[in-house]
Amino acid sequence: MRVWSLALALLLGGCATSPEPVAMPEPLPAPVLCALPVGMTEHQVPPAKPGGEYAQREVAAYVTALHEWGAAGWMRVAESRQWSQNCVDRAAVRDGGGAD
Repeated sequence: MRVWSLALALLLGGCATSPEPVAMPEPLPAPVLCALPVGMTEHQVPPAKPGGEYAQREVAAYVTALHEWGAAGWMRVAESRQWSQNCVDRAAVRDGGGAD
């Protein structure tokens, strides 16, 4: 019994002291390298669907307008990708890395 008491006293003796709290370092700011201009990310309103009684001519006009809207969207995606790649290349050159 005496051995258990001594072991318990030794084990719990370490609980009485606590280390000094370590100060947390300030978080690093998140780098924003190549944010797209606002105009490149604006939402484009899709064409209005024909409603009610409509003729095949109206459906054809809607499908044509939908196709043009989608093609313009893919062009904006390609332009955004190109703009971002150019920005990365400019940053690499500016930082001394050189463009690939």
